[in-house]
Amino acid sequence: MLDNVSPKRHKLYNLYGFLYDRDLVYDEMHTIHLNIVKNAILNEKEDEENAVDWAKADECLNNFPWTTEFKTSRIPKGIEKRLGYWKADDFNKFAFPASEIVFNGLLSHDQQEEWLCIARMVEFLQNHARHGWTENDAETFHKMALRYAILLEDRKGPTACTMIVHNLLHFKEDTMNFSGQDNYSCWNKERAVKRYVRQPNNHKNIECTFASNEERRKALKFRKDPREEGPNPGKTDPNKLWAKSIEQAKKMYFTNEQAHC
Repeated sequence: MLDNVSPKRHKLYNLYGFLYDRDLVYDEMHTIHLNIVKNAILNEKEDEENAVDWAKADECLNNFPWTTEFKTSRIPKGIEKRLGYWKADDFNKFAFPASEIVFNGLLSHDQQEEWLCIARMVEFLQNHARHGWTENDAETFHKMALRYAILLEDRKGPTACTMIVHNLLHFKEDTMNFSGQDNYSCWNKERAVKRYVRQPNNHKNIECTFASNEERRKALKFRKDPREEGPNPGKTDPNKLWAKSIEQAKKMYFTNEQAHC
């Protein structure tokens, strides 16, 4: 249906130069975690020729040493029987950093080659790419995605290269057009929706209600917190001070320098 409509007729074109075939993005969360990672696990479960010992995989997953940072939200549990209850966070954290430990010695050579591509792409999104994409970063990610697609087709045939796998190859174009995933990914935005819809409103023009509340929240965020003020040099010993943040440490340092000038 869209093919019969000229992009220039879209109401956003005159204002932004919007083209639906170029300016719509492929989201990280739904493309990779809820499709690529999830489907790869389901394919391993259906592969009878190279069957995985899922009981042993579950044992390794249960014993995985999660850090405090990862424990602040969902962590994957029960890959054999509870995979249907997993959310995007579970697939994300399983792919990296847990999967390579869990699958160690359980996958065939071809399965392992494919899975390592997935683990590296997820690691790339979690760590390196979160600090901003460069042109070289986009090219590196594209090569990882292309290698995964080739390995998948070689092992499973052309029918395994679904639309989702094809979409994965367009991440480079999105990055070149819109920069890093942080600028447009649904990963954080969808979690904010739940907070917004819980806010009391009169169900009339609710977008303005949410926007004004968000504006108020951001304004209050920049108010000076009395607890973050520098210490009184006359009542504190600078050798026994400790700070909760880098900003507070800088305040303590400058206050101490001024006291000794």
